[in-house]
Amino acid sequence: MNIHEKSTTELDKILNQTDTIGLDSYLSENTFKKHETAAELLSAHIETTGQKKKDVIARSCLSEQYGYQLLNGSKKTTDRDKLLGLCIAAGLSIKQTDRALKMSKFSPLYSKIDRDAVIMLCMNLGMQSVIKVNEELDKRGMEILNLSNN
Repeated sequence: MNIHEKSTTELDKILNQTDTIGLDSYLSENTFKKHETAAELLSAHIETTGQKKKDVIARSCLSEQYGYQLLNGSKKTTDRDKLLGLCIAAGLSIKQTDRALKMSKFSPLYSKIDRDAVIMLCMNLGMQSVIKVNEELDKRGMEILNLSNN
């Protein structure tokens, strides 16, 4: 079981039972590496699942050039919606999406926020089209995911 499969509660228990002698082992096995980025996480997922970046970008509704820049890490976004769009389009789980959001210094999805709850439900249902997620948000009078390059 690696870091991505362990809950924070499990990690907290392990850390509470670790002393300074075991600390280096804990750190190497249970913490994010500084070089890991959301772009690396997304690209690895896309590759592992046999998807094409072009298809993921198309489903995300981002411009092709901007989508590739985000996925290869040459650009970083300051807009949570853009990263969410890529995560949805790539078919990431909520847990993986939360990890990507945290890596990019954004708040994770939160089920007590109505807009996030709709997005989470769509993800749980396997929706990989930002257009379909936006339709669900719009039906409920909520702000749609804004993926324009502005």
